[in-house]
Amino acid sequence: MPREKSSKGAIAAKIRKSMDLSPKAYRKLLSSLTKVVESQMCSGDWDSIEYGHVPSQAMNIYKDAFKRHSEARWAEYEEGLQAGEQKVNAGAIYPHEIIGGYISEYEQRQIPPVSEAQWDALPNWLMNNPYRILPVVDTSGSMYSGYNSTLSPIQVSVALGLYIAERNNGPFKNHFVTFSEKPAMQSVAGATLSERVHSVAKTDWGMNTDLYRTFDAILTHAKRSGASQDDMPNVVLILSDMEFDHGISVNETAMEQVRVLYSKAGYEVPKIVYWNLNARLGNIPVGYREDGTALVSGFSPAIMKSILTGEDFSPEGIMLETIGSERYAQIA
Repeated sequence: MPREKSSKGAIAAKIRKSMDLSPKAYRKLLSSLTKVVESQMCSGDWDSIEYGHVPSQAMNIYKDAFKRHSEARWAEYEEGLQAGEQKVNAGAIYPHEIIGGYISEYEQRQIPPVSEAQWDALPNWLMNNPYRILPVVDTSGSMYSGYNSTLSPIQVSVALGLYIAERNNGPFKNHFVTFSEKPAMQSVAGATLSERVHSVAKTDWGMNTDLYRTFDAILTHAKRSGASQDDMPNVVLILSDMEFDHGISVNETAMEQVRVLYSKAGYEVPKIVYWNLNARLGNIPVGYREDGTALVSGFSPAIMKSILTGEDFSPEGIMLETIGSERYAQIA
């Protein structure tokens, strides 16, 4: 049964009214029917919590509490996850929410088995996307400050860069480009999620990126790997906290050189999406530069899903994909 504060709130309200229940009575009914994990925690009923049934967001928030109050059961559950004998929910959680807290400017933090299992269980939003996205990941020092004490641009940049790289296919699978004056193609390294996150977060960085050199690095990798046009990224997604005019080193002459470079190599020039993850209030959310680069400003899960799943990378397309999501269905 849906909750009134969920995306299906209108349906929940109709159900509640048809049952002649007050909002409080409806919430109590839901709690009794669903045996909400928070209720079990409040009553001290820790040993009755079925970890495999815990919703994804709740698991991410309460995993340390589960371990603290039922250490033996939790250890057994994590062993089961690693053996593939237990399940974990990940349908309503995003990449940065899983690994964000383990990205540090100074150390490699160990990601627990339950978080690694959630990462592996994430939906593949790229599966039906007609675009092949290659991330350019900014890991500069300024990326560690931003939204609030628990979320920063570096967490989004590294998480999305790794998420996309791992789910790509062909010669660009597990690859990304560094955000630098001398950008380079990098491969994701490591057997564990902790190692892979660290391999992305600790790459070289610069104060801006040279798009001509970015495309040159892409073409160099393509030639070495014998990539066909169908293997080539057709969207280069730049994940940074820089303002567009300061963070991107490009002009029409440089773009013409890129077009010539691609033409000589026999490939089509990809689209460019520059996502300023740390935009200030008042910035235009989506726009176009005169050179045709799509600009996305500010971070939200809705924008992320629009980019990963949308069929149209134009400003209008991203906007329509966002407002057409289930979240806004009730005001349509």
